[in-house]
Parts: sequence; structure tokens; C-alpha cells
Amino acid sequence: MKYSQDTPTSSFFKYADDMAIVGLLNHTKPDDYYFQTINDFSAWCKDCNLILNTDKTKEMIIDFSRTFSVELPVFIDSKVIERVCTSKYLGTSFSEDLKWQKNSEETFKNIKSRFNAFSNFKSFNPSATQ
Repeated sequence: MKYSQDTPTSSFFKYADDMAIVGLLNHTKPDDYYFQTINDFSAWCKDCNLILNTDKTKEMIIDFSRTFSVELPVFIDSKVIERVCTSKYLGTSFSEDLKWQKNSEETFKNIKSRFNAFSNFKSFNPSATQ
């Protein structure tokens, strides 16, 4: 059974067993549809015998509004979902301020680690001939 409830205000990004729900909050209207989208998805998972791991589920809000903030927490199965400032999805780190500093730092650290491994490999004097 496929779940596809993309609307003008929300989209679902799926990859293997990972999913991200991205919603656009309109501060001039109530955010009921945001919470309803999450409740609908949770109900669909139950109908399909899929278990949501609420310990791994996170909420991140990217909001540049100076006059409004989202205060209400998200609940799934009566459990509050943790709100985070940064999140990693498919190997890319996102932050609530949409700056790439954390992602750049992680990428640099990975490159440096691989370069060090390659440098150590050269010390074994590998030969291209057999």
C-alpha cells in the first residue's frame, strides 16, 4: 500500500525505510493541517502494520518569522517528538537556520579521514606491477 498525501502545503520524501515530511506553515491560518498530516501518516502506518520508532523521530522547524513561533509540540502515540536544531537526512546535515556550516564540517572531517588513510596506505609501498 502506497502512502502519498502530498498537498500544496506538505510533501513526503521517501528513501528505503527513511521518510521526511516537509510542511509549509502559514502563520495567518491555524496550524491544524500540520498536526493532522502527522496524525494521518501515523494512522496509515498503523493500518499497514508499520511501527514508527518515536525515539528516532525528530521535528525540526525552519522559521524566519520574527513575529510568530511554533510552540506546540508534535505527539505521536501520545509521546512528545523531540524538536532538534540540526538533522541529518540521507547523509546531508540540515540546520534550522539553513546554514551549511555543520554539513561542511562533517564533509571536511570525512575527506581528512580518507586522505589520512590513503597516506598511510602509501607507506606500505604498493606496486602497480605484479
